[in-house]
Amino acid sequence: MKGMKKWLVGGVLTVLLLFFLVVPFLVGLGLERGYPVMLERAQAQAEGRYALEGRFSRGLLSSQSKTIVRFAPPGPEGSFLTLRQSWLHGPFAVPEWLEGRFPFPPVIALVRNAVEAGAGSPGGGPLAEVLLRVNLDGSLDLEADVPAFELPGRGLSSAGATAQGSFHGGIRGGRGQLALAEIELQLGASRIDLAPTTVRVHGVSNEAGSRVDGTFDLGALRVARASGLRIGLLPSFGTFEASRAPNELDLSALETEVGEIEIARGDSSAPIIVRGGRLRLRARTTAGQLVRMDLSFSLDSLESGEQAYGPGRVRLQLRGVDLLAVSRLRDALAQLQVSSAGADPEARDRAETRLLHEWIPVLMASSPELELERLELEGPGGKVEAGGRLKVDGRDPAAFEGEITAMEAIEARGYLLVPAPLLHGWLDGFLAGVLEAEAGALPPEELAAMTVFLRDMTVDRLLDEGMLRPSGDRYRVEMRFEQGVFIVNGKPLGPGGLSGLLSGG
Repeated sequence: MKGMKKWLVGGVLTVLLLFFLVVPFLVGLGLERGYPVMLERAQAQAEGRYALEGRFSRGLLSSQSKTIVRFAPPGPEGSFLTLRQSWLHGPFAVPEWLEGRFPFPPVIALVRNAVEAGAGSPGGGPLAEVLLRVNLDGSLDLEADVPAFELPGRGLSSAGATAQGSFHGGIRGGRGQLALAEIELQLGASRIDLAPTTVRVHGVSNEAGSRVDGTFDLGALRVARASGLRIGLLPSFGTFEASRAPNELDLSALETEVGEIEIARGDSSAPIIVRGGRLRLRARTTAGQLVRMDLSFSLDSLESGEQAYGPGRVRLQLRGVDLLAVSRLRDALAQLQVSSAGADPEARDRAETRLLHEWIPVLMASSPELELERLELEGPGGKVEAGGRLKVDGRDPAAFEGEITAMEAIEARGYLLVPAPLLHGWLDGFLAGVLEAEAGALPPEELAAMTVFLRDMTVDRLLDEGMLRPSGDRYRVEMRFEQGVFIVNGKPLGPGGLSGLLSGG
């Protein structure tokens, strides 16, 4: 019995020695060998964007490393990041005990990271602190804390952020949460303020494909421009997802609900207020091509001054857009803007026109198509309805070399149902502006009487010409664009277009 007891005591002491000395030593050896490999792999993926240098110092229960990331131009000269890491060897990360922390469950390693911007970098100083747990089962747990910071040169300030994440099987699965404090951003003439926001993400990746989904709580958002335009959104929430699988189209989806949106202009006109907005977006893509995107938006009410509309909804489809070509054109325009800085404005405009002329056949090669499946909006005098389709045949690049052949490549058709009171109101606003421009200042009562007279005459003319067709208490308009000709209710629209008809042409 005594021999067995001694054997048990000896076994327990051996296990404890293994855990507290041998295992941490082996972990340190593994980290020492793995650090150069990790550095080499990261450098191989840099592709000229940055350069890495670092050193690793191994201890018995903990190790230290310092990695410097030096950025290549066009970043600021001399800009770099410093990553300081303290690797606390498992399984119990004994150095943590001296700080009053007892990591549990056991870990392979506990890594404390401090990210600092170099003196030559914007916002030099501490940027983030990250705690990483390398668990015995191979999973990773991450906690990050970004302190409040300000980048005056870039017009960005934040009250900080926190993040938590858990990753399993390397990066084959995980979940996490990002919490952002208040953010202020100045972009040229625009200022953006975002209240605290939280994003939650879950992802999985395996041989069958990958998928990411999550939810977000968006804080109040305010956008203000120097011109006086202001946009405000009340706190909103939503969901998102993205997936990719072999031999299938990539899928992205977004759904969000906004309690209220307010759009105010710089003049004295009343703001536009949208209440009860709901947005749903679903897109399928492949190899830089947007195969199909479905978008729907509905609202409970739309108010502007004393005018109130709603409920309303709109459904759109977009197909055949070359996303890669759009991205390349955006880069080409940005490069042109940099290269032509300080040049004559007319010369710069001509250069942009030539560039767009070169890119139009490329953008149209996939024959983009836009379809308005349905638009409905209740108004004071009834419901507005509309639908239509626009398609560009881009199979022949030569068609876009001339204006006439380019117009022939465009095909469109649609319809509009508008209540009589609403159409009369639109015409009153248009004709009042024409009268003021042509007749000068008139007494209000004379202007109103002449506007009503011209409106009735215009409606009669449009009915006689067939440009309007009565449909109950609404007017119906059917439109087509074929072979470069605009056709309304079966009749070609002549020179001057609709504006000429409205103004008596």
